[in-house]
Amino acid sequence: SISCPARSPNLNSLEYYLRVHLKSVVYKMSVDNVEALRQRVDQSCRQIRVTPGLFERVRQSMMRRIHVCIEAGGGHSEQFL
Repeated sequence: SISCPARSPNLNSLEYYLRVHLKSVVYKMSVDNVEALRQRVDQSCRQIRVTPGLFERVRQSMMRRIHVCIEAGGGHSEQFL
C-alpha cells in the first residue's frame, strides 16, 4: 500500500488542468485593476461552464495523470507528463 496525503496535487485535476486553462483565459489580455481582474475571472468561470468538451479534456488529463502515477509506483511523476 502506498501512503498518499489527502488531496495530493499529483491527482488534482482542478490544480493542473482547469487552473492553467482559467489562467490562460483570464490573462489573455492585461487587466488594469483588481475589479477588472475580478470581473474577468467571473466571466471566464462562466465561460468554462459552457465550453463544449472542456470537462472531457479535464477527464482525459486526469486519466493520463493516474496512469503516469501508477507507472511511477505512486512516486513523483511530474517529469513523465
